[in-house]
Amino acid sequence: MREFLLLLFLILIIIEIHLNISFEYALLGLLLVCFSYMLLRRQSVKLHSLRVNKANKVIVLYLSFLLFEAICTIPSMLFETNIFAIDSMKVFLASQLTTAFVALYLAEGIRWDRFFLYIQWVAIVFGVFGIIEYATKTYFVSRVFGFIKPFCLPYEHTSMFRLSSFFSSPAIAALFFLLAIISLHYYGFNNLFLQILAGMIYVINIYGTRTRIIWLATAIFYCIVVARFVIGYRSSSAQSQRKKYTNYSYLLVSIILLFAMVGIVAFMWDKVIEIFDDVKNYLSLVLDMNNTFASREIRAGNISNVVCFLYNNPIRLFAGEGLGAGVEFSHYNAVYTTEGGTWNLGIDNQFLTTWLETGIIGIVLYIGIFAYGINRSIRNNNANVKMGCILLIIIFIMSVSMDVLWWKMCNFVLVVGIKMLNEQNKEKGLL
Repeated sequence: MREFLLLLFLILIIIEIHLNISFEYALLGLLLVCFSYMLLRRQSVKLHSLRVNKANKVIVLYLSFLLFEAICTIPSMLFETNIFAIDSMKVFLASQLTTAFVALYLAEGIRWDRFFLYIQWVAIVFGVFGIIEYATKTYFVSRVFGFIKPFCLPYEHTSMFRLSSFFSSPAIAALFFLLAIISLHYYGFNNLFLQILAGMIYVINIYGTRTRIIWLATAIFYCIVVARFVIGYRSSSAQSQRKKYTNYSYLLVSIILLFAMVGIVAFMWDKVIEIFDDVKNYLSLVLDMNNTFASREIRAGNISNVVCFLYNNPIRLFAGEGLGAGVEFSHYNAVYTTEGGTWNLGIDNQFLTTWLETGIIGIVLYIGIFAYGINRSIRNNNANVKMGCILLIIIFIMSVSMDVLWWKMCNFVLVVGIKMLNEQNKEKGLL
């Protein structure tokens, strides 16, 4: 039952921004906690679960980071040194604190395989709508469900169209479908055809969002899969383990053959090559320092501005100005693109934003969450711990080009990854 409640909370996160119910979001989240407590007759917080031990140091580290963010913001709110401090504190309470509390409580003692099976079915439904959107290059979901706000209407019927399905942003849609791909690997369907079909739906949607940072994260995930597969197969001597890896190799080969058959039988090979060229060209816009692509110019300009500022103000290396400092910095240090555009809505880099807001202590705590998660995964064969580490790596990668802590979905994935790292049973997985 808790698995279903956690799924309801995830769906609430997805639709909340469309309904503009930030305050109600917090109340509904707490209502789910109260309902879970009454239904299962469990204590709202287990004190022994917060003791510092090997399993939950990462939770304590994460909670310490949240506390430090709030402490750094209090002086800015009292003395009004940061014009965005109060609004940013409201975002912090809704996006980070509420999401962390509700997700950590509802995830206590749940069966992850059952929860991610629910995720698979939701992702398939969302993915079908996403494919329709991308095929028609129209915001189909917004037309069918009037309360769903489209991402960017001017891009309809153009080559720059980015599907967003039921989500508030293509990047968030891409993150959700990447979460589905990862969970498909660890807790997939027993039916091979359904496994392959779901994987193809997710991949098509990730491509359709045209979110390069998720493309990169997906590629890194599959590199980890292949590397661990090879290492695991060679080191596995037991017949049962060998059988697991052999069956898994059949799945990978089946997916490759399926793509090949679609390309050859349907005479779509030229289209397949066109897609690969599109991906290569779209990614090369980031690497080419001479291009005037707005996304690259904005991020490069923000990095340059922040680095110059920190170099000329060494004290800010150690002391942040609290939540909202990143938005304030961007507001007064706008980036101008070659095409005449202006960007002053944020740094679009969580590491730099955290540094401006909390100083060196905050950035050490933030990076420490990921470092400790990776370290725990290396020393643990639990399948849940391995997947939790993967989720943390994804958020770490996204932090390079997004202010991830602004987004409830990113915070949810981060908290789920942290909670999965807390598993202590002996169940083993392939990765």
